[in-house]
Amino acid sequence: MSVSPPSPPAPADGTPAPRAVLPSEGQRVRRVLTRVFMLFVIFFGLLLGARAFYTWRADSDYAAAVTATEELDKAWRWDDVEAQRRALADNENGALVVLAATKHFSRDWPRRRASLPEDAVEGVPLFERLQAARGAKFDDQLLADIRAEIKALSPVWQAAQPLVDRSVGRFPVVWTREWIATPQPHLDACNHLVRLAQLHLLVNAHDGDLVASWRHCRLALHAARAIGDEPNLRSQLFRAQSAIAAMAQFEGVLAQWQPPEPELTAALNVLIDESGQRLLEIGIRGDRAGADRFFDAVCADTLDSPEIATKLSFSWPIRWLYFNNRVRHSAAFSLQLYNEALSIARAPEHTQKARWEAFDTRIEGLKQSHDMNQALAIMVAPSAGRMAPMMMQHAALSRTFAVALAMEQFRIRNDGRWPTRIEQLVPDFLPTVPRDPFRDGPITIKPTADGWIIYSVGLDGEDNEGTRSNVDVGKAGTDIAVRLYHPQFRRAAMGPGTLP
Repeated sequence: MSVSPPSPPAPADGTPAPRAVLPSEGQRVRRVLTRVFMLFVIFFGLLLGARAFYTWRADSDYAAAVTATEELDKAWRWDDVEAQRRALADNENGALVVLAATKHFSRDWPRRRASLPEDAVEGVPLFERLQAARGAKFDDQLLADIRAEIKALSPVWQAAQPLVDRSVGRFPVVWTREWIATPQPHLDACNHLVRLAQLHLLVNAHDGDLVASWRHCRLALHAARAIGDEPNLRSQLFRAQSAIAAMAQFEGVLAQWQPPEPELTAALNVLIDESGQRLLEIGIRGDRAGADRFFDAVCADTLDSPEIATKLSFSWPIRWLYFNNRVRHSAAFSLQLYNEALSIARAPEHTQKARWEAFDTRIEGLKQSHDMNQALAIMVAPSAGRMAPMMMQHAALSRTFAVALAMEQFRIRNDGRWPTRIEQLVPDFLPTVPRDPFRDGPITIKPTADGWIIYSVGLDGEDNEGTRSNVDVGKAGTDIAVRLYHPQFRRAAMGPGTLP
């Protein structure tokens, strides 16, 4: 039984009361649709407003980061960095020699000796045996294996000879937009050539051919320098590591021989240039520009690597509403991190160690924060703090060797008399007094009973009177040092057949 709605009360004058008019079904549908439409309008209005706000905020953050970057470097973008690099003619470009020589290496050298038959099983790798034998007499079997390896790799060595006279280089790298994924096989090629030079140097020193040994030292250093001003932290780390390995060979030859002055001058000029290279700064500036170019490619969906592009592939609504703004925020934050790293790299060297440690601690904290606005920036955050100790050791060692060669030249030109103060080397042999990168002072020279020790205080910042470790250069309680002997003590300092 249905119940009718109550009628409105009758008017006081007795006229009949009007009956309530119910909306029709169509009117009710229209009202519902109107309300739903208004809700959609409000929702999309809020969505578009939020997108406009976050777009404005991301663009503002990025513009502020660009302004701060331009205060550090007016020309900082990728094309600017590439344009600022040193241009080289083919006849002075050592990188081309490295490429021509190392194409003769087998794919798995030096893990497996080139002189072994294909079906032979190798025991302890050759270079591990060399490391274990440092400072000891040549083992006959080890010497035979080195000679066999040199013979097997003679095409490499012949092709590498022009490198003795080419102390600079620039590899023809085609950088992808995701620059950290760019293939760089030439870095291993440089390192392999340094190792092969070490084998030749050892055999020539053993055989008494110290002229060839000295030239092989120069070739090894030039192989490391062939990387040049490549705008990438990884490239500069390889350059530092290879140069350290190459420079260490000079000491072994100087312990046995007095090089002719023209040979000394040629090596000294290269070491002076090497000691002034700001490898960290080169790498940070390149990676900063590369990261910014990467973020642009992510926003435009123009990455070169299909694998990375797939991981960062989203439908256009997500890109338009959300993802690209996140990328823009990350681009701004990435610039801030790289600018901070660059400021540290440009600070006085002896103040950098503590600042790099603090920077690394901050990066590790950011990795744990899971902030979506910073996620991509953390993925490409500068690794300069982890690389800084190696770069600083490179600076210390190149400066100590430059001082050692300058002292040797001073002695030759002054009838056997050594300098007693490092300042005596300026300006005839060194342009300025080399600074110790680990303390506020110059490289130290100290007389000993059989010659001199030239040293930097090393990573611990403590003066250990030139005490050094042949195994761990950065070991606490030791310095980064080079020995230079009086002529009458040479050869005896190493002993014939001794591995330096």
